[in-house]
Amino acid sequence: MKFCIHSLGIFLVLCGANVHAATAYWAANVQSVYPQSDGSFVINFASDSSSGCTSTTNPKNFFVTPAQNGVTTDGAKAMLATVLTAFVTGNTISFAFDNSTSFCYINRLAIQ
Repeated sequence: MKFCIHSLGIFLVLCGANVHAATAYWAANVQSVYPQSDGSFVINFASDSSSGCTSTTNPKNFFVTPAQNGVTTDGAKAMLATVLTAFVTGNTISFAFDNSTSFCYINRLAIQ
């Protein structure tokens, strides 16, 4: 019985870690890309998010940051290459992001 209670406690802690995260989806054209020295970058889109980016300062800016929303350093590099390709070719990208923060951290994207 002690094992079951202990296991249940660990399960609740692990499951409760991302209670506030909410995935939203959107597609837009890239207006600019701003790489930063820590490996992260900001994507500025041509239009405001209609999918719930909670940023009050600039709802056109979304962030790709290693260690946020499940993104690794290599994942951020791959997404940067994809975003720059979409920017140069003028294609739209579709992406998933966490709309529970004002940074709207992206964790996956694709060129449409």
